[in-house]
Amino acid sequence: MLNNLTQVMWRLNEAKITDEQRDAAIKTTCDLLVSIDIKRVDALRERLELPPECLAFVAEIYAAILAAPFGELRDVLPLSSGREVNGKSQCVAVMPTQSVTIKATPKVPFRPEKLMVSNAGTAGGAADWIVNDIRLDGQTVFLQSGDVPGDLFATNALDSFVAWGECSKSMEIDVTYIGLNEKEGCPFFGSAVGSRVTPSPDESKAAKERG
Repeated sequence: MLNNLTQVMWRLNEAKITDEQRDAAIKTTCDLLVSIDIKRVDALRERLELPPECLAFVAEIYAAILAAPFGELRDVLPLSSGREVNGKSQCVAVMPTQSVTIKATPKVPFRPEKLMVSNAGTAGGAADWIVNDIRLDGQTVFLQSGDVPGDLFATNALDSFVAWGECSKSMEIDVTYIGLNEKEGCPFFGSAVGSRVTPSPDESKAAKERG
């Protein structure tokens, strides 16, 4: 968490923003940190089936949920490299220069608003991952082809690269590990945080008739 906050402060200091905007950003961050209940964060980590070293990462997700407008339904979709072993999820490391496709199915239709990439397990943190593509229900959300460093997803700089849409069937991401863990590699831990899509009355009626 401290490493992530250091990165945030560095970006705030480097960004061309006014002192008032910087002060407001710092105050909002502090207010969110005060609101974080570590027991709830750890419970969320267990629900997402992430290891203990991802606690700081899950705290970021929790803060993003707290920052949502009051009363808005939120959903978190885990996107981690792994496989099912005896009915349980098991982390799988990705080796340097290796590319993998990670696919997840949302429990409810939702619109991703932020992709969060964990810093856990690799010296360069989220920057050790390159996101090659993101697809919602089979359609890319990248406005132009090209690879994006994972740490950029923590900023608003992606507005010109990504056009988020609704997702009901699947979310897929192609990632490449460029870190230096040559012998053991590193598992990918990520999550999409978004708002649930509320069906219209006509859609709800049609769903009931189909059911």
